[in-house]
Amino acid sequence: MKISRRVTGVAAALRTILVVATLAGNGCVRDPGRELRAVMTSDTSHPAVGCFRLVGERAIAACREYTKTEALRFPGPIGEDGYRFGVINRTEAFIRLGDLLAAQENWAEALEAYRVAWQRPRDEKYPKTPKILARARTGMGLSLFRLGRSADAVPIAREATRLDNDSPMSWAVLGLITSEGETDGESCKAFSRAEALDPAFFKTRPGMLKSREAACRTR
Repeated sequence: MKISRRVTGVAAALRTILVVATLAGNGCVRDPGRELRAVMTSDTSHPAVGCFRLVGERAIAACREYTKTEALRFPGPIGEDGYRFGVINRTEAFIRLGDLLAAQENWAEALEAYRVAWQRPRDEKYPKTPKILARARTGMGLSLFRLGRSADAVPIAREATRLDNDSPMSWAVLGLITSEGETDGESCKAFSRAEALDPAFFKTRPGMLKSREAACRTR
C-alpha cells in the first residue's frame, strides 16, 4: 500500500514537471532569467549595461537612468548582491555612480550616491555582502574628507576597514583621512596595511603615495 502511494506521488510529480515544461516551451510560464540574459547580451545603449561599461558623462547618465528603474534580479543562492553571475546589482550601480562622480571631483553628489547605496533596504533574504557595504562606506568617508568634514569622515572610514579588512582602498582612504593632525601613527599604519595587501596599489595613485610618504616620514 505504501509503495503504491509512493509510486502515485512520483507519477504526479512527473506530470507536474511535464506540464510546467510544456507551458514554458509555449511561452505561458515566464522565464525569470530571460530578461536578464537579454540585458547582459545587449550593447551599452541599455542603461544597466552602460552604467558599468561606459565612462565619463555617458556612464553617469546611464547609471542615473538605471537606478531609477526596477532592479533586475536573477533567482539564485546569491540574491541581489550576486554580481558575479551576471546579476546587475542596484546597490553596486549607486556605488558605481559615486565612483564616477568622485572621479569628476563632484564630491557632494558622490556622497549622496554612496549614502543611498549604504542606506538601501537590507533584505534578510538577500543580505548585502560586507565588501559592498565597505565600498559604500569608503566612498562616503572619502567624499566627506574632500568636502572638509574630516571629523565625520574618520569613524566612517574606520568602519569600512572593519567591514572589509582586506580592502587596500579602504585602508588607504583611512590613511589619507587620518593623515591630518593625527598623532598616534594611525595614518602610516593604515597606509602600510594597504600596501601590504596590494604592493602595487600606490604606483597608480601618486596623490595617495605622497600622503603615505608624508605620514610615514614623521614616524
